[in-house]
Amino acid sequence: MSRDDFTIEFDFKGKRYKDAAKGIKAFSKDFEDSISRTGPVLRRELQDYLNQVTNALAKRHGNPWPGGTSGNSLSKRSGTMIADIKNSVEVRGKDLADIEGEIGGPARLSIHEFGGVIRAKKAKFLTIPLPAALNSDGTPKKRSAREWDKTFVKQSKKGNLLIFQKRGKDIVPLYVLKPKVTIPPRLNMGNTLRAGADMFVDKAMDAMVKEILK
Repeated sequence: MSRDDFTIEFDFKGKRYKDAAKGIKAFSKDFEDSISRTGPVLRRELQDYLNQVTNALAKRHGNPWPGGTSGNSLSKRSGTMIADIKNSVEVRGKDLADIEGEIGGPARLSIHEFGGVIRAKKAKFLTIPLPAALNSDGTPKKRSAREWDKTFVKQSKKGNLLIFQKRGKDIVPLYVLKPKVTIPPRLNMGNTLRAGADMFVDKAMDAMVKEILK
């Protein structure tokens, strides 16, 4: 009874390995190196996506006061809010398994994202500035109502307490006093992130596969 000898060879990147085990090992090492190159690709794609989100927010909330305020947008006043959001973008990690990113901004912005009630704490009332107490861009002319002179408090015909200022013969309303105010959610950062998530995943996966196949 005869026995036929045979060998298994392995071709990889134009090289023929007489020992298939060595060829498979070379393939495995090359594949690991390819996977390691996808980390920077994912990091770049994530950074680009988060920047796109901040640009979308800047566009939505970039119209001047007061016309820019609607049910799902905020007027641009000082520009600090969008600047804080853009500066908050951070992508960390180098390897595929530990790359993560975040976008947010100061805690004070959460009221615009989720909505809520602001109540007076250090005083009996909140002082809500009226147009006469605001600059043309909607920012307050003074840091607090106490900085205005010749003021007094009086109830309006509608029953609201107002801070007025005497200006010669004129009486100008500066602030309305409220024990609390309800802020609706208008920032829509989370919705903007979720809206583009599928597109980001597809684009990132495509870029990583192209890197692996180089």
